[in-house]
Amino acid sequence: MNRTPRNIIFLEMFVPGNTNGVTRCIQVIANALAKDKAYNISWIRFLCGGNCQEFEASKKDYTVKIIPLPTDVNSFLSNSQIRQKFWEETISEIVHVAGEVPILHIHTLNLIEFAIIVKQRILCKIVTHLHCIPWKSLFNKDVNKFNKYYQNYYLNAKHKSAINFVYNPYEWNCYCKSDCVICVTECARDYIIKNCEKHIDNIQVVPNGMMDIAGHEFNKCYALSNPVKCLFVGNSHDSKGLKYILESLSLLVTNYEISLYVAGKVGNKLSDTIQDTYPLLDIHFLGNIPFYQLCDYYMDSDIGIIASVQEQCSYVAIEMMMFGLPIITTDVDGLHEMFTSKENSIMIPLVFDATQGLKPDVKMMATALETLMTNHRLRKHIGLAARHQFNIRYSQRQMINSIKYIYSSLINCDYE
Repeated sequence: MNRTPRNIIFLEMFVPGNTNGVTRCIQVIANALAKDKAYNISWIRFLCGGNCQEFEASKKDYTVKIIPLPTDVNSFLSNSQIRQKFWEETISEIVHVAGEVPILHIHTLNLIEFAIIVKQRILCKIVTHLHCIPWKSLFNKDVNKFNKYYQNYYLNAKHKSAINFVYNPYEWNCYCKSDCVICVTECARDYIIKNCEKHIDNIQVVPNGMMDIAGHEFNKCYALSNPVKCLFVGNSHDSKGLKYILESLSLLVTNYEISLYVAGKVGNKLSDTIQDTYPLLDIHFLGNIPFYQLCDYYMDSDIGIIASVQEQCSYVAIEMMMFGLPIITTDVDGLHEMFTSKENSIMIPLVFDATQGLKPDVKMMATALETLMTNHRLRKHIGLAARHQFNIRYSQRQMINSIKYIYSSLINCDYE
């Protein structure tokens, strides 16, 4: 029996030049579903700064629409009257592609307001994709407040109600007014359940996934390069922990030849400061390179390092697994679900001090690096186990099947 294709509309806010796991997640889902005749895919991207002419507006299999937000984004986000007027003017961008019972799949929590307005106009369902736990972003914005939250959430366990941690009205509305909330980790689902006074009926956990770029004939050589090639992928935000990697490498530089490749957005001023601070380190700042080039570095590197102090289901971690890299990672809750220490990674504990805050144990990170560099058997074991973990848990097929099931349950059609 022929069925009318279901309309899936992705909604996202983005900053030009910033590559992140949110965009990667949407790309994976959109590319996969666009090949399925059961769906019509549209991706509406709200641009925070920049010129929308710089971005591709269409794909072969689905449509991408760029809508620039007002120039003063901070005023826009803080003024409900300005937002309401903008959403009302923008609503036609949704309505003309909506069709019958569409799914509005939001990937930026701020957009719940827009999705609710759309739902008042047309018959649709709202899915919120929770890529991070919002209060943890305070690490980059207000570290003192983050430290207070961290102590209460993890160390004191005093949190009794949502007002302690769900401090953002957008976040609250996402949990209470969405038809489904998709978390990428179990710890995120636990967070919602513990901190929402209202019972949330439909919370699903769907780990991120991606197509196997490395291929079924994956075969990595675990002999070390000279110098040893270490890879960090991420931006320069404090929460990503680049400075801790630099500190750990500085403890080893007199005894080992190591090159650190940094893939991601790091400003010229900061990169110059890093070079001046660590003159003995061989550091290569690659910038925001295209994904196909990043894959070359995944294939060519000896060790991958993730030094984050907050992370959920990291796409960098998935990509490193896929290419069979021996991985050093911090033991934050999201990464703890992805890895098993000394099996498919070496996990470094986080140390919290009331005055110094939260950071990885830098000396243990240096020890882990030295252990991997001097133990070929362990490097190979961890790399192959990481690759196996990718195959069994983080494939594109598993992710897409879960997403399809959620969509089908919401629009009440048969799932095949």
